[in-house]
Amino acid sequence: MVSLESLNQDCMEMIFAYLSTRDLSSMALVSHTLLESVTPRLYRSLVFHSEHARKFTKGSSALTASVRRLDIRVVPMYRGAVHTTFLREFLNTVRMAENLNSFTCTQPIILPPALRAMKDHKYIRHIRIHAKLNQEQALALQQLNALDSATLDASTWNVIDMLPNWMCSMSSSLTALTLYSLPDLNDNVFFSTVTALVNLVQLHVVNCGKIQHELVIMLSVHTPKLQSLAFTDLSTSELTAPCQLLHLRHLVIDNRIDAASGLLKASWTFFIKLTREWGCSLTSVVLKPSIRTPIHDSVITDLLDVHETTLQHLMLLNCELSVASMRNIAGQCQRLERLGVSVPYKDIYTVAEAFSRSYSLETLHDLGDITHNHGTRPILTKDNVRVLIDMIPSLKRVVTWDRIWTVRATSTGPCSPPLLWNLIRCTGTQGIR
Repeated sequence: MVSLESLNQDCMEMIFAYLSTRDLSSMALVSHTLLESVTPRLYRSLVFHSEHARKFTKGSSALTASVRRLDIRVVPMYRGAVHTTFLREFLNTVRMAENLNSFTCTQPIILPPALRAMKDHKYIRHIRIHAKLNQEQALALQQLNALDSATLDASTWNVIDMLPNWMCSMSSSLTALTLYSLPDLNDNVFFSTVTALVNLVQLHVVNCGKIQHELVIMLSVHTPKLQSLAFTDLSTSELTAPCQLLHLRHLVIDNRIDAASGLLKASWTFFIKLTREWGCSLTSVVLKPSIRTPIHDSVITDLLDVHETTLQHLMLLNCELSVASMRNIAGQCQRLERLGVSVPYKDIYTVAEAFSRSYSLETLHDLGDITHNHGTRPILTKDNVRVLIDMIPSLKRVVTWDRIWTVRATSTGPCSPPLLWNLIRCTGTQGIR
């Protein structure tokens, strides 16, 4: 008889891929053999978020060789400084994790020593950093020149200044670039950066005040393989030069136009028309105005006329959607799997009836008001979720800002399936962005 422990590591890895972290932890307690087999999978990702900061405990440095992904979003503080034990173990982990593949650090206070610790790492392919660095530290960052994807948040001018040379050194490998909240990024630096990245598949330029959407789109002529594009619309001017994005599949528009002026509707209509001229087939669309705004029915009609046959994911952040538009989305998008809208709780039966026309919708995100900061934030109740589950044929999951409601399948009788909910810890719009 073949036992689990007699299987080779490759077979074990295939089994472990279907198990949760909790299940893997339980398996590690069964025997020494299983512990050795589970450890590489169990410690492949090390994550330190806000829920971990108050219960920081010392770990084992012997397990760092298995780490492939490191994600640091907060740091524990002690008397106004980084906790010395955490900093020592963090740098130790970075230094010893020679097979590190992905590195995320949104805390600039610990980034400089981390860059020094990983200077000899050869396998880092993905980074996301809050890069407030001086000139010497920016040069250390430039040593990472074999990346597949790079995300820079709120970087200083020292990082922006070396951006063209850094990107040029990765022109053959980099396929995804995200620049978020870089107020010092100017047209000349951005032009030199993008024109060097001919293999770029994903380009996201959001909240960079000096970079207009016209430049982002026009420079896409240098990135013919582009499949995902995100930009901030700061003005109402239209493009003066043609471009073709035949391979574009994902589009994100972050609008900063005054909704009260009526120009927001014209902007959305223009971009939808532009995608028709490009001849692309979008599978994912995200629209996000700066303030809560009713979205005109004609905008939804134009969007569906162009992309109803291919659209699978649609997120309308900060938008108020009419019932008529809900019915159109559910009825016309035959491949729609995930939808994010603001669900009006008082009209839950009307909303459920509108979305009941869809036989493909599996996940519904209640985005609510993502700018809500004061008072008690309204959420869907269990009864609200029950109505949605009962009336929308294919719905399996309802996501709110702090909970995920899932359906547990049953094989007995025609009764409604029971609901389970999992509490997700998040702050503000961190889980949405």
